[in-house]
Amino acid sequence: MPNYTLYYFNSRGRAEICRMLFAAAGVHYNDRRIDYSEWNDCRSKMSGSVLPILEIDGKTQIPQSMAIARYLSREFGFHGRNNLEMARIDFISDCFYEILDDYLRLFHDKEGRIMYEQMSDMRTRYIDMDGKMTPVPVGSAASQSRGNSITSSGTPPGAYSDIYGSDVSLDTKSSLCSEGRTDDLSSRGVQPDCYRTGIASESYPSSGRRHRDNTYIDGRMSEKRMRYMETCRRVLPFMEKTLEMQNGGHMFFCGEEMMMCDMMCFCALENPMMENSSFFNTYPRLMALRERVANEPRISKYIKRRYQSDF
Repeated sequence: MPNYTLYYFNSRGRAEICRMLFAAAGVHYNDRRIDYSEWNDCRSKMSGSVLPILEIDGKTQIPQSMAIARYLSREFGFHGRNNLEMARIDFISDCFYEILDDYLRLFHDKEGRIMYEQMSDMRTRYIDMDGKMTPVPVGSAASQSRGNSITSSGTPPGAYSDIYGSDVSLDTKSSLCSEGRTDDLSSRGVQPDCYRTGIASESYPSSGRRHRDNTYIDGRMSEKRMRYMETCRRVLPFMEKTLEMQNGGHMFFCGEEMMMCDMMCFCALENPMMENSSFFNTYPRLMALRERVANEPRISKYIKRRYQSDF
């Protein structure tokens, strides 16, 4: 058996699927958790200057969380029995990763780091936004109850009205950088435009300037939250239907055996469910699947003993 070391920060984040695969397989590994204060000294030693990293026998390094997860799932028998089943596991896992990635980016600063210090305040602000960013079809009863604000403002179908009344298009090629996603802390010297502006509040000499900047910051938060919510509304119904196609959705995504995609469902939805469980009430099969994953003996033992973190 190879000697495995998994490098990541002291949180669940993008590495939790990898840890869960180790737990499900009952395979020992070195869970090396890096404090942010160590990162500048460590990053040059990591392939691609990103985390997570899986190191094998102290020689080979594999970057990127989903590449690591696929390698481990193949090694441990959680990646299907034929090419078609493997493809099914891959697309399901990638769908859940979209949700996980959009959720984590809600709390990134302009350098790609999770802002633990501002996390509680940001969560409160994000959750408060949810009710103000619900898409309402033009002409619906809900639209009429708002005094026809959607049609009178000229908002086209398929767009949201954000908390300041400006329109945010759902175009996937917007400034939210829908392509080119990377794992945590990319080594690029220049970040994409959508990550150059920090979310944390700063002090400004002018109250007017401070108000304008805070408004812009909240606008960026609103934009990110809308992207995340739209991803959920696109992916979750598809996943619910995909699960239902297999044994009526009463087992796992690929039948009677738990695979990587089932564990990915648990990991990706863990924090979103903590914050807004009612949002997931319309996906009962996915919620029941998460319970089945959590009740697997090795997974249950791992969840009870793992380090408790906010992310």
